[in-house]
Amino acid sequence: MVLGIVGIALFCIPFVGLALGGLACLLAIVGLIASGTRRGTGIGFGIAGVALGLISAALGGFATYSFYAVGRAFHEAGTKLTKTWEEELAKEKADKEKQFSDEGRADASKESIVRGDVKIKVASAVVGKVPVRSLGHSTQSEKDLLQIKIEISNGSEAKKLDYLGWGAHEFSILNDASASLRDSAGNEYRTVHFGFGREVEGQVRASESIYPREKVSDLLIFEIPVEQADWLFLDLPAKNIGGTGVVRFKIPKSMVKR
Repeated sequence: MVLGIVGIALFCIPFVGLALGGLACLLAIVGLIASGTRRGTGIGFGIAGVALGLISAALGGFATYSFYAVGRAFHEAGTKLTKTWEEELAKEKADKEKQFSDEGRADASKESIVRGDVKIKVASAVVGKVPVRSLGHSTQSEKDLLQIKIEISNGSEAKKLDYLGWGAHEFSILNDASASLRDSAGNEYRTVHFGFGREVEGQVRASESIYPREKVSDLLIFEIPVEQADWLFLDLPAKNIGGTGVVRFKIPKSMVKR
């Protein structure tokens, strides 16, 4: 009986209540058999022991099952989370490899890219001082930088195109609208901005309307690429021209004028 009481008190500990309840039932049954040989003396304790043992075993069994179920749920959740994390890493790695490859890219020295009525062309790539306008005065950047000139043409007969500049976004909220540049050696190059009140001459600061059969130029400013890289990989979010996906160019080393 005492074991049954202890088992009930400790049923929340997995296996303990179940084990003590089972042992209490066993000893109580032995006690009942013994009381039968003594003409029923102590039979009440035996019955109470069996009852308490069964209650302890039932509660202990429930606690043990609950512990097992919760542990299994955590294990499955952890396994699923690990699998998802591994899949995300694999996808990120594949996307990274795709970004650093020249597969599916247009050679900027030979061709333009057409998306519907819109044609995008890399007009030039030059390393040098960047013309900057500050408070109405023209000046230059202190360091040489890479300047990539992009031409966007609207071939539609009647529809106006709203173009969002690829190079002038300094704030994180518009990072997914900015151009990105990498090279065949695996280097990545940051876009360069000159701070509030200073504008790059020839760069679309925000958005600009391109009317039918007209075109605009935009100037993208990046860090200087290493000379050892044979190709530069330029990615331009198509959302800036009302499309989806990415406009992807490869710029040969020979096209970069230093």
